[in-house]
Amino acid sequence: MLYRLLYNLLIHLGLPLALLALYKPKRGKPGFGARWAEHLGRTPASGQEAPLWIHAVSVGETLAITPLIRSLKAERPDLPILLTTTTRTGAEQAAKLGDLVVHRYAPSITPGRWPLFSSASSLAPSG
Repeated sequence: MLYRLLYNLLIHLGLPLALLALYKPKRGKPGFGARWAEHLGRTPASGQEAPLWIHAVSVGETLAITPLIRSLKAERPDLPILLTTTTRTGAEQAAKLGDLVVHRYAPSITPGRWPLFSSASSLAPSG
């Protein structure tokens, strides 16, 4: 019980530093812009009905999943696909997929489960 309380206290006290490090502009990297709130679970609706939700953490995973996404869309052009990433570079690769997917940032930096649940309810994944 004491360890959990201490852990939660440290996480909440360290959150402002983590936010500063995350959103500080980095040379050669795309910015988050107005989409920073998505990391806190404030995700806009995807505009899709029951999309297939694919999560790729960063650029490597996004590049790896791209052939599957293209194949799925070739077979089922009407299949809505929601692609979530946690990094700016992953989002940059997702943008290159154009209309094949709708991209959102996945919440990743806050303690507890509430950001994920609030995002999931607004994105309405299939299943």
